[in-house]
Amino acid sequence: ISNLNWIDPIVVSNAPKSVEVEIIADNNDFKFQVYSLTDSHKTIHAEGVVSEKNNTESKPIDLTSIQSALKEQQSKSECYKLLVSAGFEYGDSFQRIENFYFSDKEALAEIHLNEPSDMTLPPQLLDCALQSCMLQVLRKGERLLPYSVGKINIYQPLTGKGWCHIREIKSGKLTGFDIQLLSYSGKLLVELKDFYAI
Repeated sequence: ISNLNWIDPIVVSNAPKSVEVEIIADNNDFKFQVYSLTDSHKTIHAEGVVSEKNNTESKPIDLTSIQSALKEQQSKSECYKLLVSAGFEYGDSFQRIENFYFSDKEALAEIHLNEPSDMTLPPQLLDCALQSCMLQVLRKGERLLPYSVGKINIYQPLTGKGWCHIREIKSGKLTGFDIQLLSYSGKLLVELKDFYAI
């Protein structure tokens, strides 16, 4: 997945809201748009490009070295207490961060996915990545609203326990992260490159 942009949030009030997904073939890629229609007005909520490529398998990540460099730690209860204080309340199925190790520009979250899923990238897993980024900026008294992802590479699904490794990057005034979702032994399963927020 590349050039993923979150453009306009989907707001659902008391009445159901219809949302459409349009997929257009473009050579070997597929462009997609998520949109809604209100009185013939089209509002695009998100868009991006999906392609299938053979990704080479990477070497396992040295989790011991990463964790030893992260001197501070928050427990699960501390993480979700901080998120709630900022207005982000998650149900039990989305509270999957067990421990959070961090420094000023880097963090490592221990993730437990209990429910089996037939999806390669289940919502709980992607949300753990975003929660990790949110925890990192909330500690500094900042907020973030997801804006774009340069590229998402999916190698293998994560089942059971795993890790989310994030490193802060900057582009002008934008705060961003490179995100790696890892197996419990450190194998790279999913990576999000150039995730930026406003």
